[in-house]
Amino acid sequence: MYEYGIHTSRADFWIHVVPGTEQLFIYERRRMSKEIKSGKYKHVEIPTASGVLVPLDEWFIRSVCLSRTRLFKACKGHYASDADIGHRCEDVVETWLNMHNLHGGFPPLLMATRITDRETQFTGCDLVVERPPAVLIEVKADTRADDTGNLFVQTHEQHHQVDQRNGHRQPEPYLLRVDRNEKHGDDDAY
Repeated sequence: MYEYGIHTSRADFWIHVVPGTEQLFIYERRRMSKEIKSGKYKHVEIPTASGVLVPLDEWFIRSVCLSRTRLFKACKGHYASDADIGHRCEDVVETWLNMHNLHGGFPPLLMATRITDRETQFTGCDLVVERPPAVLIEVKADTRADDTGNLFVQTHEQHHQVDQRNGHRQPEPYLLRVDRNEKHGDDDAY
């Protein structure tokens, strides 16, 4: 596995999109990276990546419920690949940011735009809000958070193989709610 995720991303904020609950979970990337390095979260591995499970109710994570909007309609049901659900989730966040700004968000009159440059995307950035300085956002499709009560925050990745795509979407024993007060000593990397 190669280090790729929260510790290597250039994004200022990560936004996890949870279609099952029609919520966004937003946090400052540097804060999450620091919290993960403290070693208090359970480390898990899935077929294409590894990371940690972080409870949704941590003090530094902001949740936004969008259940009264139609933004999540495209994220529900069947999707062809990780890329497909990822693009749909990016659409949700981009639309929400732009709607939020039009209806009294801060800073006013600034719009989010999709980053299309692949090199920039590989640094862990999907959207940009152009303001001095620009705010970079990484969007994560977190389709299991509604079942587990945890965000999966990626720290490492391996090369994706076709037969392993979407394998992490299957229910697994490790996808249990993690007690945030429980100390996990098996995380030598953290």
